[in-house]
Amino acid sequence: MTQKKNDRVNVIWIFGDQHRGQALSCNGDPNARTPHLDRLAAEGLNITGAVSGFPLCCPFRGSMITGLYPHHCVPGHEEPLDPKQPTIAHVLRSAGYHTGYFGKWHLDGFKERNGRAAMHIIPPERRGGFDEWIGYEN
Repeated sequence: MTQKKNDRVNVIWIFGDQHRGQALSCNGDPNARTPHLDRLAAEGLNITGAVSGFPLCCPFRGSMITGLYPHHCVPGHEEPLDPKQPTIAHVLRSAGYHTGYFGKWHLDGFKERNGRAAMHIIPPERRGGFDEWIGYEN
């Protein structure tokens, strides 16, 4: 029996909404020591000319996973991502990928209590369509 070659590439998409590009040694910062990220950049795709369409984390994150301008998906901290909105997770799943999201979510709308965003569980239907999800809202 011959094994069929999988032509799909692995996708690891790392984005930090408050991460400066030059904070990686592969991008020229002599003070940064980021050997593992440097290796990922060398063996994969390192986009150095990207800019955010919005200066706040929630609209930026919504824009990144939907491909829409922030005012069409998550215009501010208090507006959640519409659970019916297609995301990169839906696109990748339709291409046969198993997806996962790990880290700060901040796409369920901030529910302020006592002057800070409340900690709450994000129900599966509000997790952007990812197969695996280990995230937090606050």
